[in-house]
Formats: sequence, structure tokens, C-alpha cells
Amino acid sequence: MRSSTCIWAIALALVSGCGGSTGSSGSDATGADAIEDVVLDSSEEDGGGSEDCPAFCDDGLGCTDDSCVDGACVYTVTFGSCLIDESCFEHLELHPSDICLLCSVEVSTTSWSAVPQDLVCDDGDVCTLADQCADGLCVGTPKACDDGNFCTDDACEGIEEATCVHENNVEFCDDGDDCTVVDVCADGGCVGGESPCVDDDACTTELCSDGECSFPSMNCDDNNPCTQDSCNSVNGCFFEVMEGVDCEAGNLCLSGDFCAGTGECVEGVISVTCDIDPNQCTESQCVPSMGCADVFTDAPCDDGLSCTTNDVCIATLCLGLEQDACEPCSLPESFGIMQKATTLHFGNGGQPGEGMDLDGNPATCAPQPGCSGGIDNELGVIAALVNPNIDNALALGVLAPLIEMEGFNTEGDPFSLAVITGAQATGVFGTPSCDPQVEVCDYLVDLTSYGPDCGPTFLVDNAVVEGDKLTGGGPDSVLVMILPVGGKPAYLHLVGGRLEVTLSFGPDGELVGMDGLVAGSVPKQSLLNTVATVDPEYLLGGLPPGTDPADATAEIVALIDALLVEDIDLDLDGVPDAVSAGFRIKTIGGNVTGAVE
Repeated sequence: MRSSTCIWAIALALVSGCGGSTGSSGSDATGADAIEDVVLDSSEEDGGGSEDCPAFCDDGLGCTDDSCVDGACVYTVTFGSCLIDESCFEHLELHPSDICLLCSVEVSTTSWSAVPQDLVCDDGDVCTLADQCADGLCVGTPKACDDGNFCTDDACEGIEEATCVHENNVEFCDDGDDCTVVDVCADGGCVGGESPCVDDDACTTELCSDGECSFPSMNCDDNNPCTQDSCNSVNGCFFEVMEGVDCEAGNLCLSGDFCAGTGECVEGVISVTCDIDPNQCTESQCVPSMGCADVFTDAPCDDGLSCTTNDVCIATLCLGLEQDACEPCSLPESFGIMQKATTLHFGNGGQPGEGMDLDGNPATCAPQPGCSGGIDNELGVIAALVNPNIDNALALGVLAPLIEMEGFNTEGDPFSLAVITGAQATGVFGTPSCDPQVEVCDYLVDLTSYGPDCGPTFLVDNAVVEGDKLTGGGPDSVLVMILPVGGKPAYLHLVGGRLEVTLSFGPDGELVGMDGLVAGSVPKQSLLNTVATVDPEYLLGGLPPGTDPADATAEIVALIDALLVEDIDLDLDGVPDAVSAGFRIKTIGGNVTGAVE
């Protein structure tokens, strides 16, 4: 600020009269008047004061030019400064507590201006992210707390750390089901309301599908033979007891069952008499769950052939185990289409491809544990004991299971299929002339594979080909597999034996091979009897010195008896009496040139 003073003028006036000399013409002012004029003149020239302005126009601020204009103090903001809220700020100086405001003389010298957009800032709210200046304000993006659930109210809370909070609400919602109305949120989920399908009839079932209503009649059958079932539209099902009416209590070996007044079927007291069974290998018994049934027996029998001994019942058949006194069978004059087995493997377990579903129940399988798919093959437990010997015999050609098909056709007409035992015909010096596992070789038929009636013991008379699938056998078939074990035949009886194989054909439509399964149920006692006839040295690969063969056989039989668990009920008396068995079989072509002498 520029100030005025009359100090020097007053001193001059005291000496010379403030601008005049004594005696000068035209001037008669006194000294005091002269001083006042100087002061006034000085005031007018320097702007330091007047009768309306203070002696000094000074606002105490360094950013203003202070002056007196027309008797009033005027404070003008200096260039490059802002005067905001009675405080001075330089151009582009930030607000002391708000980073989003600054002094911009280009916008305003008396109020705050917004900083450029997108300047990073902090709005002090932990529930916002990526805070930036916008129009002079620090603005953040709210933290995403939406859980996508209409039935929760979502919010962000926290002082030092942001936390999403989801509180369940009770708003109306839509559960997406056209068969519910007035859906409401509950426990954080949308709960469907009532069905729109209501007919107020107790004898119908109210159903809704895709928003469409239907009202089928109610099933009022209570499966009680002692009640008469009915329905009325008000009370629904009604069950009237029919006292004294005949019924069946469940024990098929008693008759005279009747309905009591309580609606319960009471068991009668009259025993059922079963007809005498003419089959010597079955016994007529009354089984409570079945009534009269022909139950298998393992009693001695007579097959009617004088040349057989040790006749035993196998399922429903009486079979002689020894045929030493029988007249030998003659070689058939001709054979049908012949195949030779290159693989004859006991299935190792109860997986698909190792056996079949023999009991018709996909929920059961064997052996346990580790089986699946309803496959029954309990005999797989001892597969490792038998398969190596069979593999070796097949490779050497000393075992040659031959599959003969008489009347083979692909038109779907039944034909017969037999499995007979053979051996490879030898070449020069007794050496096989071709590889029996990969080549079509010549074979000799072992006539012991025919029964006392000179028919094949393994015979399927209902084989059928559909496409490339061959099937045969069934519940009534008993197939006898003859396996040379230790130099003598061992008989394996497959009750309910079945054959399921895939056929391969050559370029001219000729049969070149088969690949599939043979399966059936082996009566456990029959199997143990067969094992007892096998030389234990062959099964064990040798016996320790001093071992009694009879003792070794007894131990083997006891071990197999303990390992195998009956899983098939052949005579349907409710008690399993046989073990399931499955065999993998593969074949190639073969020729029969004679019989084993």
C-alpha cells in the first residue's frame, strides 16, 4: 500500500508559510491553513486517506492491491493469485484438505476450481474402489457385493476392511416353476408357493407339468386281499374289511387261509400234499415261498446204462462218471462246420466280458467284492489255478476243443452246436505240422467226449445266428465240458449253460472265427467231486516229498469248498446250491481227419 505524509511539508510551512514568502502579494494565509492544504493535497494525490477512507487501506493480505477509490477502500486480487474464504492461494495450488480442488485463476480467483478428471484420490470409504476426482469431488466405484441371489439384500460394511454382507429377505420371487404361485424368499432361497392345480376332489391326484394341470384318478389299492377298496370325492380312499373271505397269507404249503375282522389274512392249518416226482434226481417238496417244487438231490441214481458206474445226479440229469466198460463210439461219418478254440479261459472276476448275468438280477454279481454290472462268475476265484495249464495245453496242441455246427446257417433257423475234445494231428516224427493257435490245422477227435449214447456231452440244439451274433442254450440245458487234466478227462457240468459269441466271416462269406462267452452254473458238490478225481500233483505242479496224494487232494477240495460261495439257486427253493461260471472263448477254423487211438 502507498501511504501519504506531510512531515516534510509541515516543516517547510513552519519556515516559509507552506509555499509562499512573507510579504508576497496575493497571499494572506496563515501557517495552520497552509499545513491543512498540504495534507489534503497529499491525501488526494497519494490515495492514503480522505474523510471516508481510513488513514491506511490495508487488508493484511499479500495477494491484494489495496487502494482508496472515491472515498472507499478497494482490494484487488493480484495477478496469479486466488483469494478464497479470506485466504490467499497461488495459481494451481491445491485445496489444503481436498485433493480434487485447486486455485485456477483461469476459472475463478475467488472460489475453488475442479482438478482435471481421473486424478487418483481417496474418498475415505473402504467400500469403494478406484477412487478418482470427478467435477471436484472424489468419487469411488462401490465394491461389488451382489451375490446374484434375489433373496438376499447385499451391502458392504467395514471401517478398515471392506466386507460384503448378505442378509436374507422375504421378498416375493420367482422359483422358475410354472407349477407354483406366490413364491416367497425364505432362508436365502426362493420357495415355491401353492400349486395352481386344485380341483377339490379327494379321489384325484392334482398334478402339474409345465404349468398344465391334470387330475388322474387316485389309486386306492392297498394290496390287501381282505379289504374292498373304494373312494369318495370328500374323504378319499376307503377300505372296507371283508371278513371270512379266502386269501393267501404267504405260506404256499398251507391252505384254508381266511380274512379276519381286523383285515388281516390268517394262515390256514391244512398242509398241501405234493405229487410224487418221477425224476430220480429231484425230490418233490413243498417250499413255503413256492409251493410244490422239484428240488435237486445229490442222491445216487441209475442212468440206465450198464456200462457206466458211479452214476450221480447233476441238476435234473443222472450221469455216469465212469465209462470204462462201455463200447467205444465210432467216428461219425461226417462233420458240420468245424472251429477250434484258441482261447478257453475261466473269467478272472465278475466284470463285463468275464461272465453273464445268470440269475437275471442286475443288482447281484459274483465274486464279491469287485464285481459289477450284474455279472455272475463265482468260479473266477480259482481261475488262476486252472488257466495256466489250459493255456499251455492249447499252445502245444494236446488240448484242442472243437466246436462242430451241424446245419449252420445265418437265416435265423435253429441248428445244433457241439463241443468235442480233440488233439492236433502230428506231422513228421511226431511234431505238429502247423501252429494250432494261428493256422487252420488237422485234428483227431477224442471219442471220450461222446457220452454212452455216442452223442456229444456238450450239445446246444437251439443255436441261432442273427447278424453276426450266435446264441444258444438256456435254463433247461446241461452242458458237459470235458477238460483233460493230468492225463484224464475232468467233467465240468454247466446247468443252464448259454453261449453268446460274435462271428467273423471271410471275403466269401465263410465262417473264420468266433469270440465270446460260455456261461452256466456248476453245482458245487459236482465241482468238488470232479476236483477229487484230479491228480493233486498236476494241480499243484508237484508234491513235496513224503506227501500223501490223498491228503493233498482232501486239502485242495477243502480249500476250494471254502473259497467258493454258492450264488445261484438252481432249484428255486430259496437256497443257493451252485456257483456261477464264465469262460472266454475264441476260435479259428479246423479240420477233423480221424480219431485219437
